[in-house]
Amino acid sequence: MIFSHALFKCFSLKIVVFLIECLEIVLIILYNILDERIIEYDIDKVLYDNRSDFQKIQIVHSKTLGNMLILDELQNIAESDLIYTETIMQRGKENYEGKEICILGGGDGALLYELLKEKPKFVVMLEIDELVMQACNKYMSSICGDVLEVRKSDNYEIVVGDCMVWLEKYISDGRKFDYVFGDLTDIPISD
Repeated sequence: MIFSHALFKCFSLKIVVFLIECLEIVLIILYNILDERIIEYDIDKVLYDNRSDFQKIQIVHSKTLGNMLILDELQNIAESDLIYTETIMQRGKENYEGKEICILGGGDGALLYELLKEKPKFVVMLEIDELVMQACNKYMSSICGDVLEVRKSDNYEIVVGDCMVWLEKYISDGRKFDYVFGDLTDIPISD
């Protein structure tokens, strides 16, 4: 099929106008996502739904991300988020072998699980919410292994309690760490 030059210009102009209109729609959608925190996932089932003394806890399954931990309606971590954990710990840039490490929060167990692969001397994890750990142990073992089940070993211990209280205790006891990780929710759940 042969188009005349004038018809092609008209057709091209309509395509450009259409693309600009589409771009405006995309920008509006992105603006709404960024401004009003509207996020859409491909959730196909809820595996766990409970409320602790501290927060609402859900484990849901996403077709593309695997099981996801949702705390107070905000996505926390998914089975596909190894890059998040590796970024926090700066895998390949930091050497944790023989080091004393403290994790503030980290109830999903992923950071502890990955740090233990680096052969630290000892890791203490201070997590306030027992139910988060129970849910992740059951539904997200691909990111936490068995560390949330065992809870204490020769090279790590999980302490259930407010990390601020424990940090004050460690300071008064003179305990020191080579690394302290803040793997906490964005919204504080204690004073």
